[in-house]
Amino acid sequence: MQFVTPFLVATTLGAALPAVAQQYDVQGVASVDILPGYRTARGTHMAALRIRLKDGWKTYWRAPGGNGIPPQFRWGGSKNLKGVAFHWPAPKVFVKDGIQTIGFKHELVLPIEFMAANDGKGITLSGEIDFGICSDVCIPASASFRAELPRDKPQNRKPIRAALAAGPGSARQGGVTTARCDIRPTKEGFAISSVVELKRPPAAASVTVIEYTNDDVWVDVGATSANGRTLETVAELYSFGDTPFALDRSRLRLTVFNGDKVTEIKGCAG
Repeated sequence: MQFVTPFLVATTLGAALPAVAQQYDVQGVASVDILPGYRTARGTHMAALRIRLKDGWKTYWRAPGGNGIPPQFRWGGSKNLKGVAFHWPAPKVFVKDGIQTIGFKHELVLPIEFMAANDGKGITLSGEIDFGICSDVCIPASASFRAELPRDKPQNRKPIRAALAAGPGSARQGGVTTARCDIRPTKEGFAISSVVELKRPPAAASVTVIEYTNDDVWVDVGATSANGRTLETVAELYSFGDTPFALDRSRLRLTVFNGDKVTEIKGCAG
């Protein structure tokens, strides 16, 4: 599990916060709140962000595709917070007017695992999320959130554990036999061709999404094509900065959408 150090974490709060999370209405079509959660056996705190959507609206996954807007978090004002890790449930692929996006309808419960700076104390969250919501029109939205995550008062176990159980399956569960990537340097970064081999021919309109777990690297994913029992996908990797980067294959992540199965593969050998 990789924890990311949150940005702009303050050491004090200006005012005491309520013991339960507040709920925020967004644009009249979505509501955002925090499910305070529980301490895990390894001492981290598992909570969740919940976005509820009106019928006909959707929000986006971390790699939204098309014109989607990925969620961005800011944790400024939080207390006793050392690190953050996200546990995304499996999203759906949507195609409208020839544009493919990836996300969630009705509701997103996103489990978030927090590492406390002082394990003996609770965590106070105070921050903001920028995200997208879309129907016939797409709206960039923002919401503030505030919540206490008490060390000894577990809450919301059932919905959080259900969201954890709804995560992508393993390569074995998804019927993936091998996954390999051909990588070559380009003037701007790297070009990647991934080949995912399955036990059976893939369902129609199956998709592989290629990601790189580094916020300083942008991945432009091309179309996926099926060839017998394989899915072939191309992508271009670019660095946001001017400094060249060395590509680490272990930081590549392939997510395969094959019918009703979503499979996550971490790392991609040559």
